[in-house]
Amino acid sequence: MNKETYQRLDRIFAGMKRRCYCPNNNKYKLYGARGITICDEWLQNKDIFIDWAIKNGYNNNLSIDRINADGNYCPENCRWATAKEQANNMRNNIKINYNGEEYTLLELSNKLNISYGTLYKRLKTFNYDIDRLVNSPLHIRTNYTTKSGYNYIYKQNNSYSVQINKKYYGSRKTLEEAIELRNNILKTQKEYEK
Repeated sequence: MNKETYQRLDRIFAGMKRRCYCPNNNKYKLYGARGITICDEWLQNKDIFIDWAIKNGYNNNLSIDRINADGNYCPENCRWATAKEQANNMRNNIKINYNGEEYTLLELSNKLNISYGTLYKRLKTFNYDIDRLVNSPLHIRTNYTTKSGYNYIYKQNNSYSVQINKKYYGSRKTLEEAIELRNNILKTQKEYEK
């Protein structure tokens, strides 16, 4: 092992210790204060940690990542990961089950080619279920005018969508179906307000 690799692993080890055991460290509240520690084997002998690192995929472009974000630094719970892999493993990530697999919101965004902001807003602002989250139109086209008399109805490629007060209610193939949907929603809202 070259000197540069040894020095970087030494810095990584020191950083782990500071996060877990130094209350003055700015990241202590996210680690040590939550009860995250370093296993005795590594804590008592830094060279055992360095040997583990070299044998388990260490690379200068990677950093140490705890597989279980609530678990300790130990051989069973650590790996070497890219920044993107680490970002997807943070405990505050939003996890979504889609087609039988679990994705973070960012992973789902990349998979579906829908912006993270769009998915986040649909989930947190509009509280969409998974079907509406991934299948709602990306852009509501506002190419109608109020003169047409069809408030809340937007023409899309081959359909008409209904959006009232920035909330999407669905698309219909014909204008007549969209008008019926809009009228039912408005009627329900008026009845609810009584």
